[in-house]
Amino acid sequence: MKMVTPLEIFRAWTNRPRAFPIVQASAARRSVCLLFWWMGLGMLMVVVSCFSSTNVRAESKSDLVPTELNFEPGPEYSDDVRMFQGIPSIEVARNGRLWATWYGGGTGEGPENYVMLSTSFDGGAGWSELKLVIDPPHRASEPALWHDPQGRLWLMWNEYFRAHKQRSHPLLALPEVGPGG
Repeated sequence: MKMVTPLEIFRAWTNRPRAFPIVQASAARRSVCLLFWWMGLGMLMVVVSCFSSTNVRAESKSDLVPTELNFEPGPEYSDDVRMFQGIPSIEVARNGRLWATWYGGGTGEGPENYVMLSTSFDGGAGWSELKLVIDPPHRASEPALWHDPQGRLWLMWNEYFRAHKQRSHPLLALPEVGPGG
């Protein structure tokens, strides 16, 4: 079976304005690619999760479900509830807007961890409430931000399934659109 790259999947499905998973699997390589396309808010572009290894396999059907993105995090993610956080990453947009990501949750590293995203328009003097929380049913950690040459902001993070085995490297593209960047 020919493996399809995330870019090929993206190009084939960019005109679809609904959320859906696409699974491409190869028994020989035990590779899985998932694509999630969402058109809400006008800023989220694509979430791609790809993992490939000779020992990777879905341990349950829930392992193949794309992680939900929470654009309206509730009080359970507030600063006064969070007991642990770490590994921050920050990027500066062309218009000077700061974007920051980090992970936290639980009392230390473990399955209660989730990834957060916030932004600042005043050079870091003040920060927005959380703009995004990525809270899968397993551990999420090590987030990183990166601007590509086209000005798109990418949020990358790791997810760990069962017994902290690293299985994926999701990507989230947040294109800078309009003056808000």
